[in-house]
Amino acid sequence: MIDHKFFYWGPYTASFKIDKKFCTRLLKEGKSLSVSQDKRGLLAGQIEHEREFILKPWIKEGIAPFVESYLEGYRRFYNTDIANRITGFVKKNWRFETIWINFQKENEFNPLHVHTGCSISFVIYLKVPPIIKKLLF
Repeated sequence: MIDHKFFYWGPYTASFKIDKKFCTRLLKEGKSLSVSQDKRGLLAGQIEHEREFILKPWIKEGIAPFVESYLEGYRRFYNTDIANRITGFVKKNWRFETIWINFQKENEFNPLHVHTGCSISFVIYLKVPPIIKKLLF
């Protein structure tokens, strides 16, 4: 299990540090995605550049340890039997439906929204402006 922070409020929410090389590769590949992978019509964001990744093995392999650690942390936090009954989470029996990248600029935003049809979702901050990094991190 990868060490991570979690919060004692609301649903089980975890925070991880992700390998910089993996993040750099995601960002580089994300920048090369074509307009045909534009997902603005399907996503809640008010963001000009939202692109869907073609799921490749290296993406799942890079994210899988964090998903597994989240699921294990969730089980430990709540109780294995209760967590499995409520969520149906079974270790190593999960899959990605979609993964996309947003290139958010000033005055663009993601409104409050719900990811329907999934059990968990996540966000990876690949590049953060220095002023925001200073304020938040």
